[in-house]
Amino acid sequence: MHKGIKICACIGATLFAMPFVGGCGEEKSGIKALSPQDGKIVVLTNDEVTEFTSGYMLGNSENYCDKNKGDHYFMEDLVLSWSAEGQPVGYEVKLSLNKDLSDAQVFNTSKTILTLPDLFVASTYYWQVTADYGEKKDTSKVFSFKTANTPRTIRIDGVSNTRDIGGYMTESGKRVRQGMAFRAAYLDEITSIGIEDAVGRYAIKTDLDLRNAGEGTSGKGSPLGADILYYNYSCPYYRGKTSEGIDNPDNHENLANALRVFANESNYPVLFHCSVGRDRTGMISMLLLGLLGVGYEDICMDYELSFFSYRGCMDGANPVNMASDAFLGTYLYVARYLDGDKSFAENCEAYLLDVGLTQAEIDEIRRIMLSA
Repeated sequence: MHKGIKICACIGATLFAMPFVGGCGEEKSGIKALSPQDGKIVVLTNDEVTEFTSGYMLGNSENYCDKNKGDHYFMEDLVLSWSAEGQPVGYEVKLSLNKDLSDAQVFNTSKTILTLPDLFVASTYYWQVTADYGEKKDTSKVFSFKTANTPRTIRIDGVSNTRDIGGYMTESGKRVRQGMAFRAAYLDEITSIGIEDAVGRYAIKTDLDLRNAGEGTSGKGSPLGADILYYNYSCPYYRGKTSEGIDNPDNHENLANALRVFANESNYPVLFHCSVGRDRTGMISMLLLGLLGVGYEDICMDYELSFFSYRGCMDGANPVNMASDAFLGTYLYVARYLDGDKSFAENCEAYLLDVGLTQAEIDEIRRIMLSA
């Protein structure tokens, strides 16, 4: 044996047009990630939403409000693609939010592409491909990609103005959990596919209806099915709307009851909605996000995304006036509720305590809705 030369004898090896490198038994996979490239950040929002959110200014939704466009806020699906040596008979793809692939979703396909809808935003995903060659399998290394920090919109067929209020970063550095609380317009025209979306894909357990009794199908149970928990509380919106405002004590009991739904972990995931999905729904979203510690700009942006929907634009309301007057005026009412020097989260808490929530309920909402 010549000094400095390593000799390796691999007994009984079968070759399947896959490269082998390194020492004995060290096999390098022939599977390569093509798209997204390993470690890449991917933007899932469509071009309009990306433009709106990346240069957000209060009232700028006016440039996108067009009921003739219908709902035009939907996120793009992500398409994974890879290459493999030889001619595999099929592939198994694992996808997980955990680097060790624990709790992975498993997909089987005969193609070298896989379409993934409804991914979480601001999240790192890990994926791995195993190619099946019949008598042998080839498993890739674990690849990763990260989804950009954007709002997360969702699709429920027959329902307008739909999105997840999760994904936003709080001022304390935590993130609002995704897949827990969804906002929408009314469900009166939901299709059978939409019901499958809501109950199957998004696992909705609770339908929180903020409309007045008798408004559409309000008070008649959830169109999502008899197994869905259904709560109907006629809720207020904006400040200074006389009998309809959040500053009217007559409305506080219903508002507290609606928010109390989020203090019970067994109710999640929750879908909350009014008719348009902008005003009463917008108040619940503002108070929840504010209580959790989400910043001013993200709270306003969440509100204005309603103007990317058919229902949010159908009444002809002016987005600039709605954002800078009705919504901002209400935000400032809450922001100054206790003390202008306190944070919005602290003022939200003070307001909700006066409305009728308990400190224990507020603490529970934060525990449930915020990442560890």
